[in-house]
Amino acid sequence: MPFKPTALPPAADLWERYSCNPLTGELFSRKRPNRTQPLGHREQDGYIRIHLKWCGIESGLHRVIWKWMTGSDPIDTIDHINRKRDDNRFWNLREANPTIQSRNHSNCKLTTHQVATIKRLLANGHGQSELGRHYNVTNKTIHEIAAGRNWADVSPNLDWSASGTTNFVLPDGG
Repeated sequence: MPFKPTALPPAADLWERYSCNPLTGELFSRKRPNRTQPLGHREQDGYIRIHLKWCGIESGLHRVIWKWMTGSDPIDTIDHINRKRDDNRFWNLREANPTIQSRNHSNCKLTTHQVATIKRLLANGHGQSELGRHYNVTNKTIHEIAAGRNWADVSPNLDWSASGTTNFVLPDGG
């Protein structure tokens, strides 16, 4: 059964009851300062959960650390950038909608920059089959991009200056 996040208690209550080490992603009880083991337990799905008994809430530790650090509940979901569900260091956490989060998986074959390039090449008349072969994805994947059903939020005019990526040319010179 998937975990359903609930609103967490106010940040001030979290700050009063817990100390957080953002460099290790660990949370400790201020009421039990001699306890050296961080709070939370690892679930079968790899996430670390914490039971906030005083308010009757069980939550993913990543959500509690996010609120402890930012002072607000995540707007949507929290993504573990390095894909390690038990790595709750603050730099490894980011707010992400399900679309963005689904791209941060090992089975996602295309990057945002590749999709922007595909969109530009499609606009310049390159065939879907040709691009599918080049990027080692199915024709359906390219068709879904072309139809705007997948990766609709990626612009073909993505700003390349910050990425250090050069213009892309297909091996046949196209």
